[in-house]
Amino acid sequence: MLLLSLSLAFAQETVSGGDAPALNSQIFRPSIDSHSFFRILDTDLPVQRFSAGGLLSYTKSPLQYTTGDGTTTDIVANLMQLDVMGAVRLGPVRLGLDLPIYLRNFGGTSPDATGIGDLAIDGKVRILDPEKAPIGLAGAVRVYVPVSTVPDGLGAGGAGLDLGVGLTRPIGEKLTLALDLGTTLQPAVQLENTTWGSQLFFDVGAAYGIGDRAGLAAELHGAFVYQSLGDPNTSPLELILGGWYRMGKDRSLMLHPGVGVGLTDAIGAPAVRVLLSASYDPLDEKGPKDTDGDGIFDDKDACITVPEDMDQWEDTDGCAEATPVTVRIKDTDGFPVADGTWTEASGASGKSGDQAKIEAGPRNFSSDGVAKPVEIPNGPPTEVEIVVPAPRGTLEVIVKGKDGKPVEGATWSATGNTGSAGGAGGAKVPVRPGSYALVGSAPGYRPGKATVVVVKDGTATITLDLLPSKAELKQERIEIRESVYFETNQAVIKAESFPLLDEIADILQAHPELTKIRIEGHTDSRGKNSDNLTLSQNRANAVRDYLVSKGVAVGRLESIGYGETKPLVKAENEAAWSQNRRVDFFVTERTDGGNTGNLKQVDVPDDKPKDK
Repeated sequence: MLLLSLSLAFAQETVSGGDAPALNSQIFRPSIDSHSFFRILDTDLPVQRFSAGGLLSYTKSPLQYTTGDGTTTDIVANLMQLDVMGAVRLGPVRLGLDLPIYLRNFGGTSPDATGIGDLAIDGKVRILDPEKAPIGLAGAVRVYVPVSTVPDGLGAGGAGLDLGVGLTRPIGEKLTLALDLGTTLQPAVQLENTTWGSQLFFDVGAAYGIGDRAGLAAELHGAFVYQSLGDPNTSPLELILGGWYRMGKDRSLMLHPGVGVGLTDAIGAPAVRVLLSASYDPLDEKGPKDTDGDGIFDDKDACITVPEDMDQWEDTDGCAEATPVTVRIKDTDGFPVADGTWTEASGASGKSGDQAKIEAGPRNFSSDGVAKPVEIPNGPPTEVEIVVPAPRGTLEVIVKGKDGKPVEGATWSATGNTGSAGGAGGAKVPVRPGSYALVGSAPGYRPGKATVVVVKDGTATITLDLLPSKAELKQERIEIRESVYFETNQAVIKAESFPLLDEIADILQAHPELTKIRIEGHTDSRGKNSDNLTLSQNRANAVRDYLVSKGVAVGRLESIGYGETKPLVKAENEAAWSQNRRVDFFVTERTDGGNTGNLKQVDVPDDKPKDK
């Protein structure tokens, strides 16, 4: 009711129309203290007590209307304007002045002129601060004093009043949404086919900050004349796009360019509007504070009294960051010490692989009694490595023969997943804790095998019992100390010969450099020669197949039977026959450069089979 009464009171001061009616076509009224918008009533206030600024604008067709016959008339066609503004803040209250200076009005039916417009006295109070409440809320009143010196069309011809309320809503740290709603009360003017006067106005906008100095904004302004609701001539709508940039070390000078376009052909909606404002609004009495002098202003500095160390690592928060240090512990064998712990003289501690933030400079780390002085640099994460003594246990290996006595010339070797070792029989050797596979050997003995676990700081003693070997590797052959026995007149190996053949298989597995072995089968002179040849070949084949079954590659083995053609003893008695029935193993090819025997089989008269 109050707004309606005030509106009717102003409407009684109707001024008759003419070529240049007594109305103010500039419904664009600049905001005195907004840091983001040109027109919107937001909750911004000057940061310091005093602020000042100017807004230079060019507006095309700010005052036009369409007659009943559809003819559009420009009363004011082109306007160059400078708004000079100043403000003083007292707590949440701001008082300000806006004096429009018309640098030049030209074109249209209104005479060309230069002068001043109606003075605006503006007051605003911030009710809710958006930095402390979910939304910002402000109220404002603006009084227009009719002091215009230019022709009609740019002066209202009487006093005017704006009443408004504004809301702002920050979204995150960069985006701000704004809305205001209000009324303008002013004398009514009757034009040819419409009435211009008191209005309801609204503004909506959004501002987005880019860094600490700049940003972009969009705002939409609209109005409706109470006495001409629904009349397109009195429903202006304008879109303004702009941006801002703060200049100077203290960011006290702000430039604010923008451009607006009318979205309707109503009075006050320009064809185009170009704007540039410059304002002095220091963020602090001497610019923004930088208490610690690190170049990061206090409003963005998380550590106001501690300067940033500027080490290319998190240099924008204003705090001198301790360097992230990862400490790794390994032993002198090169193994990581997963359960190792460390300490640093300043009080930091952790396990191997842990990271801690440690101040740059000379630092002293220690682990397991080992000191590690390190110079920690400023900047990105770094690593420190501490090398501690490797753990040790003792392995004692005793090598004995079948008689229980130490074997002369015996040696042993130990292999585990944490290392290897070896030594002579009876030796005590320091080794890394862990599980080991042992192999003991001596000339004339079969290898002895065992497993053992060595613990840290402990001694593991183990005895390897060696048995005399049945076979021995020579340069040109594998010498066997007993015969390979077969069933009578058959190529079936007797079980008693399996240990001998197993030992031969072990020798071949242990010596991959022996790439070709010839297995020779021999019989005594009894029986037919042809039968003896067949029997010896089959027995040599049987031995070959047995060795293959024990893991020897078949390609390393060749078998041949000589029957009775190669006797060791040329006699016809039981002793001779026993010696002549045999299997021999010759090395015919090797890769280590050693000599081989029996590479070529030479037949001599005495080797040929005898007919019986």
